[in-house]
Amino acid sequence: MIFLDGAAFIDEAIRSVVAQGDAIAWELVLVDDGSTDASTAIARRWADSDGRIRYLEHDGHANLGTGASRNAGLDAAHGEYVGFLDCDDVWLPCALSHAMRVLAHHADADAVFGGAWRWHSWTDDPADRVLDDKMVLPDSMTHEVIEPPELFADIYLEPDAFRVPAICSTLIDRASLLRVGGFEDSFRNLYEDQVLYSKIALQLRAVVDPRPLALYRQHEASACHVAIDAGEWQWTGPSEPLRHYAEWLRTYIVDNVGSDAASLEVVRRNLDRSESPR
Repeated sequence: MIFLDGAAFIDEAIRSVVAQGDAIAWELVLVDDGSTDASTAIARRWADSDGRIRYLEHDGHANLGTGASRNAGLDAAHGEYVGFLDCDDVWLPCALSHAMRVLAHHADADAVFGGAWRWHSWTDDPADRVLDDKMVLPDSMTHEVIEPPELFADIYLEPDAFRVPAICSTLIDRASLLRVGGFEDSFRNLYEDQVLYSKIALQLRAVVDPRPLALYRQHEASACHVAIDAGEWQWTGPSEPLRHYAEWLRTYIVDNVGSDAASLEVVRRNLDRSESPR
């Protein structure tokens, strides 16, 4: 769980991990990306009170961004499998046990993409309750192991209509993720999750299981909304973060997937859509 000034929600997020129970041996690595609010103290208190929870920070309490922070947690983890729960999201009570059952049933899979709810109703406002909806998953066969790079086109075939899971509903074999390089430190605020999905889809075996595992909180202080308010990004259309991701993706495919023509065509369509003034 990476966090930056997440005091409003981090306690609830941690409690949702603890609520996974004792049937599965889990650990929680809390990675502080330079917080200046009470979230640092909250995380430290949890680490002091529960031996399964550890607190990490960058040297000098630095802010290095989402990619570097996720890599720090990935490197520090001890478990065979790793998941990523942001500090404003919540795991449903059986999320971990269900994802582990899926992986046990598909022993040759490296990752499971689960479902998630876009969670508006956390506000308890009646007007928000009707907005809750399930995230759209890749248009792939469910409950079957998908060989790479088949899943890639299912996720990114249509520009501005990515069919991606929430990062909080993805569980991955840690050794496999390390083998493909983990996250990319150059992605500081946006698209580091897309790096994860791309590497899985292009190089690892995955299972899509639509059962919701998490609540993906929708709020005005999220990274997406902050970037929109700053004029750095938009839900659809060109932006500098999208261009950076699409160009990274093209280079990654050429270097790691043997210039797969079908995958590069998918990238070309997305790169054309992402063009923006620099």
